[in-house]
Amino acid sequence: MSHQAPADPAPPHCPTVELPPLVAGQLDDLRSRALLEAVELLGVQGAEVRLTDATLDGCRLVDLHTPTLRLEGSSLRDVVLHRPDVALVQAWSTRWRDVHLDAGRLGAVDAYESDWGSVRLSGVKLTYLNLRGSQVADLLLEHCRLDTLDLNQAQVRRLCLIDCQVDTLDVRAATLSDVDLRGAHLSTIEGLPDLRGATISSLQLQQLAGLLAHHLGLRVEEV
Repeated sequence: MSHQAPADPAPPHCPTVELPPLVAGQLDDLRSRALLEAVELLGVQGAEVRLTDATLDGCRLVDLHTPTLRLEGSSLRDVVLHRPDVALVQAWSTRWRDVHLDAGRLGAVDAYESDWGSVRLSGVKLTYLNLRGSQVADLLLEHCRLDTLDLNQAQVRRLCLIDCQVDTLDVRAATLSDVDLRGAHLSTIEGLPDLRGATISSLQLQQLAGLLAHHLGLRVEEV
């Protein structure tokens, strides 16, 4: 009886963000409940950038430097963030569609209980990406460095990591489908029983053998 090899996980659908012709924006445009459409902002600096409950549609922000970016309750569609340098991004309960973060450095990104679709992070260094309890579909991380990727209780479909370093991956109580971890170097995984729906490489399986043995209560000794 023949057995078919399992199919590769479906890749995330993250097309290039197509922006309309843009007009130059001003720092004063960045405020709570703002409606920004087809706006480009360059070299934004401030002690705090507040865009709570705002809508960004077809926008590009380049060289955003601020200790705190507040996005709680906001909606982002067709947005490009290029070389951001932000220590804290408060982005819980947000909706992201067709968003590209390119290069730059982010500290803690608190995006728990959010709705992310077709989001790409390229060449970004992050301390903590918190997507706890979020709905995530079509997320691509490439050439990124993350201290912690927190997917606790998240529902994740079509996630792919390419050439990424992840110190801690938390998938406790997560629901995973078409999650491709083969392109990631994973140091620690929290929630091994909840990895169902993820794909790893044979090398990663060897590297995780110690964690798996500990989880199963196995004692490994040389003969």
